[in-house]
Amino acid sequence: MKYDVVLIEKPFFEGISFLEIKSLFNLLLTDEVYPIEIQSNCESSAMGFITSEAADKIDYAYDTDTYFECFVKDILDDIDKESEDHIYEYRGLKIWLGR
Repeated sequence: MKYDVVLIEKPFFEGISFLEIKSLFNLLLTDEVYPIEIQSNCESSAMGFITSEAADKIDYAYDTDTYFECFVKDILDDIDKESEDHIYEYRGLKIWLGR
């Protein structure tokens, strides 16, 4: 399955490796993306990519204090909202969020 947004949760002050980037890119619908990072309230952040088409679909509203950011942050902050298959949907976008 291919996704519009791919993210991996990482502890604060830790970046993503080249191998993680390659793995995330293999999950994307396209190779034209924007890098994104969404910080949680639990000393971690979700880092990854959103396709240009997906960014356009949500009017590029994936930064701080947006509904998209709140959607991802809620998952990061509450283990009960975590999906076993790491797949989520937001306004028609397919999201993969690994931990």
